[in-house]
Amino acid sequence: MSRLLRSLGLLLLGLSLWAVPPVHLGQESRHALAGHLELLAGAPAETLEQALQAAAEGRFVAQPGNIAKGYAKSPIWVRFTVRSTEKLHPVSWLEVKPAYLREVTLYTPRPGGGYEAVTAGAGLPFAVRQIPYLAPVFRLEAPTQPGDATYYLRAETPGARTLRPVLWEPGTFQQAVSTEALLYGLFFGVGLIILATNLIYLVKLREPIHFYYAAYLAATLLMFATLNGHAERYLWPESDFSIRWGVPLSVVVQPWLAVAIFSILTDFGSAFPRVDRAYRAAGVGLTAAFLLATALGGYYRVAPLTQVVLLVIIILNLAGALVMSLRRNRTALFYLLAFSPQLVGGLLRLSSNLALHQADFLSEYGMHMGAMVHLVLMSLPLADRMGRIKEERDAAQRETLETIARHQRELEDQVEARTLELRQEQARTTEALDHEREVVAEQRQFLSLVSHEFRTPLAVMDGAAQMARLSVEAPSKDLVRSTQAIQQGVGSLLHLLDTWLTTDRIASGLRALQPEPVVLPALLTEVVKRAADTSRRDLRADLDDLPPTTLCDRDLLGAALLNLLDNAFK
Repeated sequence: MSRLLRSLGLLLLGLSLWAVPPVHLGQESRHALAGHLELLAGAPAETLEQALQAAAEGRFVAQPGNIAKGYAKSPIWVRFTVRSTEKLHPVSWLEVKPAYLREVTLYTPRPGGGYEAVTAGAGLPFAVRQIPYLAPVFRLEAPTQPGDATYYLRAETPGARTLRPVLWEPGTFQQAVSTEALLYGLFFGVGLIILATNLIYLVKLREPIHFYYAAYLAATLLMFATLNGHAERYLWPESDFSIRWGVPLSVVVQPWLAVAIFSILTDFGSAFPRVDRAYRAAGVGLTAAFLLATALGGYYRVAPLTQVVLLVIIILNLAGALVMSLRRNRTALFYLLAFSPQLVGGLLRLSSNLALHQADFLSEYGMHMGAMVHLVLMSLPLADRMGRIKEERDAAQRETLETIARHQRELEDQVEARTLELRQEQARTTEALDHEREVVAEQRQFLSLVSHEFRTPLAVMDGAAQMARLSVEAPSKDLVRSTQAIQQGVGSLLHLLDTWLTTDRIASGLRALQPEPVVLPALLTEVVKRAADTSRRDLRADLDDLPPTTLCDRDLLGAALLNLLDNAFK
């Protein structure tokens, strides 16, 4: 019975081997394995033994093209058969794309039985890979004898489970790698130049659109770098950081950035402000939710949702741009042209990731081509936006200059009117000053006249007092006292005239203060004596508490004290 089951198993194995045609080595320099692959169906296998058991059970099913099985945790097992009839290419290189596959293991049959396993993939540091290339590449030796050899591939990835294996002749592969590097260099070079240009515009113009588009472009370039394997090679060659964080972070921020770019470029908010606010809030909310899922390590569980959401946002953006272009918005029309190729490439990639379409050249490189066309065409809406901003700024500047000119004219009119008022006021002031000068001149003339006229009567009075005293041989005390009082009064008046009513004093105005050290008791004694003689009263001065000297104007202080005593007498 066991022999019968073994024979049946070998028969099923033989039938499964012939389910797809084998690859004939030695005929071409490149062999795409699409159409030569068999996929393990049914319960998943974890080990090679389980896969061989599944092969014995006939569970490997022929695939018409490449493999596209959507998102799942279980690994993919495929096998293919190589037939060697000529030893034209004894060594081939097996390239397995896409480059983001975390772990790909090739099981090569040994001549004496059993299999030899070699592992590559984005989960391994770039420095320890068997062949240093962006995608997993394996050295595959042709069978030593003409015949068939069956190889098994196990692929595991947290992302979309797609496989595109190709057998290369080493020399042809090197040429293809050189051409691919040139194209990738062109792609990333154009992207980095546009990124740097937008950063320069951001610094110079301070326009938000350049920030959002620079961030969107940086996220897009990081996404392609991680998907193509460039991040592992050039940024993190010693770790699997890109597959764990590079793809998630570059994808989850795109809803927020895509919505913001659409809103600013198309001026959607000016036409539909409420819808625009709600749409931008939704973009921020989706990005926040996806960032939270990424931080909790669950990005790849929501990866299909993020891609569908991003695709829906692009479709909504294009629909909104179409509406705005119908409203004669030229920038919206350029936006529509720029993002349409990216939509087509995204649809091809999403259909492959969700297993709606088999993995092929367009599904893998359609996003690259769409992004390249997008980068070239995106300069149109950005340039148109900058042109409109320049026109608006020029218009605002012209309006500002006109306002400044108008205010300047008004200011000149006000200055001219005020100048006229000042001139009139100056004329009135000049007239008043002239009148004041005339009045002062008349006052000075009058004071000069008074000073001159007072001196003659005072001289007569002084002479009369002297004659009265001299005309009597023995004048009485009263006569002597009276004549002395008259002479002292005349002297006081003459002193006042000399102090206040001289011509130079009148010309110079008020008498200036002339402080000097003065013996105060002597000054007060003199003032009291003069006041007593004039008033014919007995006066007594108490001088005990006075300081011996003080700094003052002797004449002014004496005049003030005499005036004070005179007022007291009255």
